[in-house]
Amino acid sequence: MSDIVDEVLFVVSDGFGRLALRSVLTMYECVVFARYLSLHPEKTGDYMATFHAQWAKVLENVSDPATTMPEVHKVISAKVPAYAAGKYVDLDWSDKNTLKMQRRLEFPIRSMLGRSTTRLDSCTRAASSSFGTCRTGRVMS
Repeated sequence: MSDIVDEVLFVVSDGFGRLALRSVLTMYECVVFARYLSLHPEKTGDYMATFHAQWAKVLENVSDPATTMPEVHKVISAKVPAYAAGKYVDLDWSDKNTLKMQRRLEFPIRSMLGRSTTRLDSCTRAASSSFGTCRTGRVMS
């Protein structure tokens, strides 16, 4: 996560604050996921399994991966049964989207702000709807 912080500081100091927003939302997701998993360790295996599922999604766009990338195809087929069966690969690892996770966690930032959290909520919704989708394949409901 320190790489993300460095990136944010670098682009902001060079006057590219909007570019930093992308990294801030990624950092936000990392914090929410880490906190959620620390409170729900039974979901850790599901979260880690998305690594192979993401590669399965990539291989869905490769023509004949069994021939062009046999080693990768073999490993992913073994780890992701839906991919091996030629079915839709789902990236969901939780029944919550990022926003729902954050709300259930009751992050201390809300109490530390000591003022309206409307801006925090809009940032949270943006992370949940756009970047949550990017990381998880679709917004989980």
